[in-house]
Amino acid sequence: MKTWDWGYTGRILPDLIRGLWITFVVTFLSFGVAVALGLAWAGFRNARVRVVRVATRWTVDFIRGTPLLVQIFGIFYVLPTYGVSVTALQAGVFAIGLHYSTYVSETYRGAVLSVDRSQWEAYAVLGLSRARLWRSVVGPQAIRAAVPS
Repeated sequence: MKTWDWGYTGRILPDLIRGLWITFVVTFLSFGVAVALGLAWAGFRNARVRVVRVATRWTVDFIRGTPLLVQIFGIFYVLPTYGVSVTALQAGVFAIGLHYSTYVSETYRGAVLSVDRSQWEAYAVLGLSRARLWRSVVGPQAIRAAVPS
């Protein structure tokens, strides 16, 4: 029967700690990419121009329907054939961020749609600017709905 080898554990511990650090870096950078891109996807998904809405919906559905591992391989191995050289870390961060941005965009979109219609109508009656609507009326309510997700 084999017992636990503390010597081996001590030898690989620095590699495990380095891997844990890389995991944290990829996680937080990907989260930043997902939050920013998700906001863009949600904005395009609610655009007034029908072509933009449809193209965004198709793109988001395609990204969500493609396995993440395929996207990582595609970014890492296919982009260099088009002259875009990326490191493994950059490819991983971008692919994970891009993939999860599509899920985040649905959270944002749902949060905006959860704002009661009467709030939008009150904005129109009061004659507020569109920026003021988003900053003072829709934004705070949508944030409260989106943060738990």
